[in-house]
Amino acid sequence: MATDELRSYETVELRENTEIVTAERGRSGFRLGSKSGETFFGRKVLVATGVTDALPAVAGIDRFHGRGVWHCPYCDGYEQRDQRIAVYGRSKAALALALELTGWSPHLTLVSDGACEL
Repeated sequence: MATDELRSYETVELRENTEIVTAERGRSGFRLGSKSGETFFGRKVLVATGVTDALPAVAGIDRFHGRGVWHCPYCDGYEQRDQRIAVYGRSKAALALALELTGWSPHLTLVSDGACEL
């Protein structure tokens, strides 16, 4: 899913299966060297080594992941600004996330399916 999103940006060059073995910082940015001898330059380096999404055990939620259900507010939250957003969780972290999202939308509901430790 993320790879497809990256392909939509014409300023992004996607290099899969490229092992970076050196990183040096200079005055104008970073120089990365690959195992195969290629060199890449950038003002910034984003380390994107992968993540495993931990969806809750809610029947059917996986069908909507990436299409109305998101796990990362920093990846997809801005696109949902000023819309109605439900934050699902049972902990202080869910409350903190809901409060943080008030910067993107005033229409928030914190949802819990059980006892909460707020």
